[in-house]
Amino acid sequence: MNDRQMLNEEGIDYIEIDVELDRINQTDIMAAQSRIDGLDPDQVRIYAECMKNGDVFPEIVVQANKQGRYQVLSGNHRVRAAQNIGRTHLPALLVAPTDAQRDMIVAGANNRHGKPITMDDRKLQACRKVEVYGWTYGDAAKAFGLTEAIVKNAIAARKARARWDEVMPEGPLKKRVPSDNRLMYIGRLHSDDAFLACAEIIEKLTSDDLADLCAEANRKRKESDAVAVFTAAAQDITAREHAAAKKGKASPSLTSQITKYERSLRRITPEQIRSQPKDEMRSSLLALDRIILYLDGLRVDAA
Repeated sequence: MNDRQMLNEEGIDYIEIDVELDRINQTDIMAAQSRIDGLDPDQVRIYAECMKNGDVFPEIVVQANKQGRYQVLSGNHRVRAAQNIGRTHLPALLVAPTDAQRDMIVAGANNRHGKPITMDDRKLQACRKVEVYGWTYGDAAKAFGLTEAIVKNAIAARKARARWDEVMPEGPLKKRVPSDNRLMYIGRLHSDDAFLACAEIIEKLTSDDLADLCAEANRKRKESDAVAVFTAAAQDITAREHAAAKKGKASPSLTSQITKYERSLRRITPEQIRSQPKDEMRSSLLALDRIILYLDGLRVDAA
């Protein structure tokens, strides 16, 4: 779906114009960017070369402001490319949207065409729309091509990450920030002391164990009882690791985790790997790399 089709579908009126590029400045371009790192120079260069070769691009979408200038809602890379090769005008669709419509156009621009924004960019922008502008989870998810669950989990992880930075004392442990999925669980803990106790053993817990322990800790009325949940878990983990080291075998929980990953890997086909977004593929490979390093460490300890 291109911008024109999207405007028609959403019932947003527009006028076709040739916009003067000197009425769009750098601030206007960057204000509407959805990416964390702004414009992509390589994408701008590619667009500029295509424009020189006579390729026809879709119209950009702009909105006029009170100063008689234009805010680019969709097409920032095309604007910069045209400016770089000395063009003075670009075909555009001029709109006068409501604030909600404007945000929807900007949010969805990179899902419709151009250089797609990464999953991290989409999560970040969706979180900002909910936290700062009061969007619903559903509206933010739709605008950035996500699910409501992903948006909710991303916000929960952001809050937990901020709590990690605030509660954890300075030291090596503070620098080993868990993944977003794990942060969501410990972020729900009512007690800061339980949060610290859980952080000490979080790297050795499976996701299921982590979820169960956090839920159990939150059911405790006394803070000391909540901490005791993770103290007991730490003692159990230590005992199992010592037993495993003596026998030269992995602990039952680790064996179960390995089996789960092996089953998942067997179900993955080469076609699925090639179709996976690069940022998600990179995260998967990093996770596997961490598991391999952990297993190598166990083998050394066992020896």
